[in-house]
Amino acid sequence: MSFPSPTSTTSKRPAPSWSATTTLAELLREAEEHHGAYEAVAPAAHHWSDWYSAYIVARAADRTPDEAIAEAGRHMEAALS
Repeated sequence: MSFPSPTSTTSKRPAPSWSATTTLAELLREAEEHHGAYEAVAPAAHHWSDWYSAYIVARAADRTPDEAIAEAGRHMEAALS
C-alpha cells in the first residue's frame, strides 16, 4: 500500500480508494493498540501522531508489527532529540 506524498502542493491528491481507506482505518486501530506501551514511557513533549505515522508507514512497507514498533521508536528518538 502506498500513500500520496504529503509534500506535493501543486497537484491535487487522488482520493483514496475504499480499500485504502479501510486499510488505513485498520492500521490506525493497530497503531492505537501498540502505542500504549510507548505512551507509558514517552516524554511528555511527544505527540501521538508522530508515533502513529511512523508505525503506519512501516506497516505499509510490509514491516511486521514488532519491526514497526521499533521503527516508530527510532523515529521518536530522532524527532525528540
